[in-house]
Amino acid sequence: MYKADNTDPIKKEFIDKLELNLSDHLPAEIGDNATMSISEIVKNNDQKLLALSIREKDIDISPNIYLDGYIEQYREGRDIDDILQSIADMYMECRAPKIKGFDISDITQYDRVADKIVTKIVNTDLNKEFLAVVPHKEFGDLSVFPQIRLDECNDMMASITIRDDILERWNVSLDEVLDKANENDLKLTEPKLVPMDRIIDSMRKTYEIDQKGFLPEDDDRLIPMYVLSTSDKINGAKLLNQQEIMDKIAEYMGSDFIALPSSIHEAIIIPMDKNSMDLNELSMMVKSINGEVLTPTDVLSDHPYVYSKEERCLFFEKDGEQVKMQFTKQTKTKEKSRGVKDRLKEATQKSKEQVSHKDHRTKDRSMSLG
Repeated sequence: MYKADNTDPIKKEFIDKLELNLSDHLPAEIGDNATMSISEIVKNNDQKLLALSIREKDIDISPNIYLDGYIEQYREGRDIDDILQSIADMYMECRAPKIKGFDISDITQYDRVADKIVTKIVNTDLNKEFLAVVPHKEFGDLSVFPQIRLDECNDMMASITIRDDILERWNVSLDEVLDKANENDLKLTEPKLVPMDRIIDSMRKTYEIDQKGFLPEDDDRLIPMYVLSTSDKINGAKLLNQQEIMDKIAEYMGSDFIALPSSIHEAIIIPMDKNSMDLNELSMMVKSINGEVLTPTDVLSDHPYVYSKEERCLFFEKDGEQVKMQFTKQTKTKEKSRGVKDRLKEATQKSKEQVSHKDHRTKDRSMSLG
């Protein structure tokens, strides 16, 4: 049994009722023969979440059901029986037999799971405890690690993080695993680029990334921002580590571009030649999103990244210096020429001039409508 903190009586009361009554909400053949355990799990950004695990006889894998949200609902007055039924329903939908095409014994054999391995990207400094036991590769101030993608349940994607002991058992190098995971990232989900103004207008029309580019040639966004993510909108910021995708965005934009890490699930893309803000203003925007919109587990970074079309790589600024990021899988890049900061300054000035000119033309056009 989980020993709840006595300083939070509501939390303790919830856990006591869950341990005593949850089995009544499960089918008898499960509730009477399963064992339950509650423990703290280290999640993204070293956030510790309270997780429930229900172990059935002869089944070696069980989903973690995180209880923190349910505890808050109980604190706010939601009926405990209603909550327990929701937890039981989630378990029944996500229990191991529901995970298609996966046997827990497969996890020990690389060949059996290779086609299911994908990557996830997190902030290195915010995940020191988590990354201490997870094989990973640094990508600037971020880290990329592999995980096994399972089936979707309850509008969430089930996954198993590959830890050091699993990688050692596979006898395969981390580089080989990550190369395979990078390939799978583009096979198992589609990269999507969504114009920001379309989202605001609730049109939500998306554009697949393909060899021809993203949008029609006459595309003229009212808001020169785009949201980059995966088709399932889960862990989409990992696309920042895909050089092929970064190249295609730069080709379509016809310029360098800025990537704002709006969460671990997506990034906001701004063409450099249409940007009118400096790096400090962009950093303030990211920090505002992190502090006011995101949950702590969804935060990726607190500053923008700049992609150089010429050098085919991402940069970020740290302590006044430019830091070049190395893709975990990359092709040969060109030699460095001008600094990204200089190009950003030049592009920002041009953008301000273009915005001023565009505003003037818009007024003229409005006047001719009558």
